[in-house]
Amino acid sequence: MSAYHDFLRSLLPGNYALTKSMELTRVRNSGTLWYTKKFLTLYYYVFLSPDITTTRYQQEVIAIFDRYIASLPEEVQDRAAAYFYPEYEAINFKSERFNLFSNFAGCHHFATQDEKQAYEQNAKKYYFSLLMGSGGQKGVKKLLKEAVQHPGFVYSTENINAVILDSAIRVCMQEANAKGQIRRDNSVKYILSGETMERARSLALLHPVSEADIRQLNAEYPHAKPNYRGIANDMIAFIRNERQILYYYGFFHSKSTGAADFEFSSLTPIGELALQANGPEFLAIWEHQKIKMISQPATADINLISPAANPAENFGVSYTPYTDILGHLLRRGTLSLEEYKYVVSRKKHSIDQGAWEAEEADILGHLEEIRDQVHAFGRKGDCTNEDGHKELSKYLLGVRDDLPADHNSNPLGILHVQNSVVSVKNREALALIYSIYTGLDQYKLLKYGPALENSEADLKRQYIATVNGEPSAVDGSVKIYWDLYNIHPDTFIMLSVAFAYAAVSLGIGDVGTLSGEDMDAVSRCLYENFDALLRRLGMRTVTAIRKELQKAVLAIRDGDYSNYLADDEVRDRQILAAYRTENAADLFRKIQQTSQAAAAASADERRRNTALVSLLKSYYLHCYAEAGMLKCECCGEETFLTNAGEPYIEFHHLIPFNIAYGPDHYLNLFALCPNCHRKLHFLRAEDKGEKYGELNGNNYLRLSFAERLRELRVQKLLRSYHLEFLLADRAISLDEYDHIAS
Repeated sequence: MSAYHDFLRSLLPGNYALTKSMELTRVRNSGTLWYTKKFLTLYYYVFLSPDITTTRYQQEVIAIFDRYIASLPEEVQDRAAAYFYPEYEAINFKSERFNLFSNFAGCHHFATQDEKQAYEQNAKKYYFSLLMGSGGQKGVKKLLKEAVQHPGFVYSTENINAVILDSAIRVCMQEANAKGQIRRDNSVKYILSGETMERARSLALLHPVSEADIRQLNAEYPHAKPNYRGIANDMIAFIRNERQILYYYGFFHSKSTGAADFEFSSLTPIGELALQANGPEFLAIWEHQKIKMISQPATADINLISPAANPAENFGVSYTPYTDILGHLLRRGTLSLEEYKYVVSRKKHSIDQGAWEAEEADILGHLEEIRDQVHAFGRKGDCTNEDGHKELSKYLLGVRDDLPADHNSNPLGILHVQNSVVSVKNREALALIYSIYTGLDQYKLLKYGPALENSEADLKRQYIATVNGEPSAVDGSVKIYWDLYNIHPDTFIMLSVAFAYAAVSLGIGDVGTLSGEDMDAVSRCLYENFDALLRRLGMRTVTAIRKELQKAVLAIRDGDYSNYLADDEVRDRQILAAYRTENAADLFRKIQQTSQAAAAASADERRRNTALVSLLKSYYLHCYAEAGMLKCECCGEETFLTNAGEPYIEFHHLIPFNIAYGPDHYLNLFALCPNCHRKLHFLRAEDKGEKYGELNGNNYLRLSFAERLRELRVQKLLRSYHLEFLLADRAISLDEYDHIAS
């Protein structure tokens, strides 16, 4: 059977698209990733930072925006400044008339705490929409947005409803006078009754109608069930959609799939890097996340699936969707929306790359038959162009040259999009980037293969259940390990992407022929453009960058990634420091101070603190030792004496230090015997309950997990992905999660 027939037989409904509706690829007054940078920054300060209730956040946002603008090419800095600081003063952070949240939300009295929380959350959504200038593109919603942007507007449900009514009356008047009819597909019909609109139309045939006329008609013929809430929510729906995309791409973490509004959520390590990133750094982070992404992770939402043939056999995802697109463009020169939607996006990792390239022309030659097969599934998302266009646009964001505000200044702008066809602008640069990125794909599969395979397997399970009409939900353990893979910066991938940026900027065309002079030039370029990002990844000087770059280039050139595949989990045994003469109170004070400093360290300073472990062991010896021996905080059994005469103990992070970025804090540390330590690392999650129960009850400080976690949250050291890891690992219950997160 031909490759085309194999491909045709493997097609399934809904097995290709991930993307939700998103503004980040539609905005035309933004340069490359300007909108995304603005969205991320404002989202953090409005929804995640406590500073929104103060005036301090205004200056912090200005500092972030200014650094970003200053890092862009000089020829676009004025355009960028106009984008981040619009003429409209209420949303210009540098204006004296900037509308602070404290003014926008006003002063209200609430009967309950829940009522207050609901009000503040809705006020923040509208305030965020105000700052972004998004939502409300036409009609009633456009007028609603303009009213909210007025400097004197104070948010309340009553004020929003009053504006919606006034806007519906105005639109009804304008359309009746201009056309003699009111369109039945706009928001007016949700507020004004059909009788009111019909009488307005009739009246306009005799003479121009006024707002007072429409208001009088509405009083006489009111709508039976005006839907103010639907319009109000629809105007801010873009927030949910953008948030979900940025969740999928690792910038935010969420216990759900990123769409829920009322939950404990966090900016991730990747999101924290992006928040402070300049222009080139933000672009490198976006490329890093696209390379890490697979076409549909376990958290993807595949719905409206009709029964399909052999889903157990045919379901699969691509582990390399981004380079699938770049490879097609390198080989063929162009990519149409239909080619992407029906062929490229449906390539699965189980298909050998060499075989795919050999048969690609034949498969594409049957595009019409493939399209007919997909349409036969009858799934709207597969038949229309909307999902395919959004999905492709997401991957092209960052490497296209046709955004007017860029003024051709993006070094990675190597592709051009026109009339839904992608073409190659700079083939030499594309060849270089593709050679680097395919090397990163190989590395990704070697290092993170289990996380990708488990994610695919769980999504396949969900898909089959949906086809069979059975309930399904993502497996919590699979989700959190996917999330932890997705939200952490990988030094090798990040440095390699930055190298690609520098090499294209400098006109270098081949990884294999780099001279010493080329390496010097690239290293300087990285230091000048990615200084802060590389410092956070441990490279603080040009010399350090060059040394690490040399290692990365050799790995890509030779396809040997052994230097980067070492196990990240460090479990070195610690030794006792000389704190014997300290009293218990002094030791505990030092433990608290050291914990706070270690746990709050920035990403580039984050290291295991051996002093903290030594302090803790000294404190335990001082307070809890019996005949010079310590007991395991889990099983309660004594450990043993080392040949140095010291009681042996290992310290375990409840929230893992590396894989979950757990805080290096005494509340997150437990003293264990080697046997319990290994069990807590290597037992299956479903078998850990007994060990966690022992640890929860036997620990020296007599503090439960919930008490420790609540205190870590008070100290602003607890992230949502920390809690979700513990939930998936059976250390805490769902009730405990909700109580700690609330």
